[in-house]
Amino acid sequence: MPVGFVSRGDSGEIKLEYSAPDGNVRKLWERVSDSILETMFDSEGGILEQRLHKGGANAEEFLSNESKTHKLELKESKYESIRLDKSCPTCNTPNPSRHVEAFRSAGEVPVMPTYHCKQCATKSYYLTEGYLDNLVRGNSSMFTGNELKELQADEAAFKAELKAYIIRIFASKRIVCIK
Repeated sequence: MPVGFVSRGDSGEIKLEYSAPDGNVRKLWERVSDSILETMFDSEGGILEQRLHKGGANAEEFLSNESKTHKLELKESKYESIRLDKSCPTCNTPNPSRHVEAFRSAGEVPVMPTYHCKQCATKSYYLTEGYLDNLVRGNSSMFTGNELKELQADEAAFKAELKAYIIRIFASKRIVCIK
């Protein structure tokens, strides 16, 4: 039976880390207002997927479901927050905070993973390929029929164009890209 390492933070967040056939999994469930934010991270702390569960959701239930689904033997470990292994693009301060960590409001959970530098207050974003993949796959209803045809014809070109749109939108709002 695979082992899942569980740790709990001072603010009630629950982190689960385990090895899966397709790589290591790092998940975090944290309370944001009256909701639970579920986030999956890559090995550098970049966000691969995030979902906001509303309506009295319970982090312990998500942990239990995840451990049953993947047949994990849970072991307690010491909690260490997940930090993005990058620096602020403005002042070069390491490990900017996720925007939701900095502000802790359900209204502040962005669709795109954004970050806040505690040193210079720069707002920035970091878009992983995994997050872009999940964004495209999980939101096909947001695309027109022609866009879906473009996606099927050349997925790489479609994602490159979508990424270019995202870059332009964030640049117009003076939100800096973390590289």
